[in-house]
Amino acid sequence: MMSESDPIPPVIPQTGEHSGQRQRPILSVYTSSSPDAERSRIEVDGKVKSTHGRVLAVYDHHRSGERINLDAVPGLVDESMLAMTDELAASGLDTDFVVSAVVVRMGGKDKVNERDLRILEAASEWCDLLVSDETDQLIKDAGLSLHFHMKNRGFSRMKELCEQKGELNPLNSRPTPSDETMTQIANELADELEKSIRGDRLEEGMQAQDYLAKKDSTCESWTERNVRNDELLALTIAEKGEYFDPLFITELVKGKLRIDAVRQGPDEDGRELFHYVIGLVPAFNEELDLRLLIEKMNEADPVVQIQIQQGIEEANFRGWGGRSVAFGSPHGIRSALRPEEVAQIIEENIHLCKK
Repeated sequence: MMSESDPIPPVIPQTGEHSGQRQRPILSVYTSSSPDAERSRIEVDGKVKSTHGRVLAVYDHHRSGERINLDAVPGLVDESMLAMTDELAASGLDTDFVVSAVVVRMGGKDKVNERDLRILEAASEWCDLLVSDETDQLIKDAGLSLHFHMKNRGFSRMKELCEQKGELNPLNSRPTPSDETMTQIANELADELEKSIRGDRLEEGMQAQDYLAKKDSTCESWTERNVRNDELLALTIAEKGEYFDPLFITELVKGKLRIDAVRQGPDEDGRELFHYVIGLVPAFNEELDLRLLIEKMNEADPVVQIQIQQGIEEANFRGWGGRSVAFGSPHGIRSALRPEEVAQIIEENIHLCKK
């Protein structure tokens, strides 16, 4: 085991114009921008919507079907391929991406000791709103605390960097991070995580015990915003800026379809817009596949239909999207469906989602 003071080794390519020692592959986030045409990448946790650059491998559970993205990472990553990789790319930034990318960069899951790997798996499960099947409560809690640390650190840095760079919404001054900013945050988190793993300090160095103490007050606030909580679904309507950490309220909605609606204000036509996240709790189910509901939401949402009528190209099209266990409203432009309409669409079509 390397000590914390040992340097993280660089990746050394075998041939090519960059021959000799160079930096390890960086993490890159592409939500709207495109990779450099000259760069080689491994896609990790989300498809990059671009044909630029060269894709060397894909470790993406969205395409291969694993529960968490870490499950899509092999035991050993080919060293020669990794040596020629410029970036580990994703379509978004979250704990599951950073964890997976770090493990890839370290050479695969077999390069991480068993206990740390179990903590990383638990953190990834919490990230994707799954119920961890970890049997050791200490490891399970360490995974939750690691996820909290990375998420809260990421949000804090996003706010700080957006203020420094002027990446703010002119209407409400909310952070609107560029891909460059998200990439910077991803690499800061990745470097911290890799250092903790290599220094055998994962359970001590990257934890957020103080945040765990907020659970009771968060549950109380969520209950105040809850407008429906029956056998089928739990619906909350929050104001813009309000946030209820889903990990705190899992016990309140277990076994149900959870709908989080957040008001976004009116659009230019005066329609009230909402941001939605909808998912099963726990986020795995052997009986339901929610992807049909994504189609129904797209068919009913005026925001999506306008894009279709205008012939928006696929690269710029924004619709409802997600996976079999969770999905959400159009990224960046939100939804014109009202919460009661969303609930009705679910009620009318949930029987069609049975496997």
